[in-house]
Amino acid sequence: MGKSSAFLGTVTVVAVALLVIFGIVSLPDRTERTDPQPTDSPTETSLVPRSDFGNPTLGPNGAEISVFVFGDYQCIACAQVEPNLIEAITAYPDRIRLVWKDLPDTRIHPDAMNAAVAARCAGEQGDFWRYHDLLMANQTSLDESNFLLFAGEDGLDVERFGSCYSGRLTEPLVRRDVDEALSLGIDATPYLFVGNTRLSGVVSVERLRTTIDLELARGGFRQ
Repeated sequence: MGKSSAFLGTVTVVAVALLVIFGIVSLPDRTERTDPQPTDSPTETSLVPRSDFGNPTLGPNGAEISVFVFGDYQCIACAQVEPNLIEAITAYPDRIRLVWKDLPDTRIHPDAMNAAVAARCAGEQGDFWRYHDLLMANQTSLDESNFLLFAGEDGLDVERFGSCYSGRLTEPLVRRDVDEALSLGIDATPYLFVGNTRLSGVVSVERLRTTIDLELARGGFRQ
């Protein structure tokens, strides 16, 4: 019995040791970084977009809350969420500022980068938002000939616009937004920051207003 017990004891110790070793190996790497998921909870202030990039805005610079929108001109959901955004923020006169950030996904939207460059060229003539709206309304017709056509429809100086676009003068602005989006863990559009709160997808007017009310109650977050 003594030898048998000693043998069983040894086997048990070895088995436990193996389980511990393989258990540790099979544990997920807790240090592995993953992209942050969209959440309705406030984020740290260091994880919100920058406001000193000169992005196109609607609303006062001294607004209590900034709503940042990362979008893509060939993204259907981006076009769908915009009316909701406009309806939501117009309910808060002088309290909300909307900020556009470019995030063209060229893997699936081959003309999105060109469209973003074109919109920023329109912005160089002080007419970003109307041109932006033309692009969103014509998502299936985004090509270089139409970019010039839209510029004419928008009353822009077409020659100046064409020079800006062909020279890709605004592409660094777009790529700066893309780099920022990657640093924030954003990998899809539309993606919104309402104050400190992240939202994604076609967010309803009701959800936007609820989030805005929550952020205003917290005292706002100026950028």
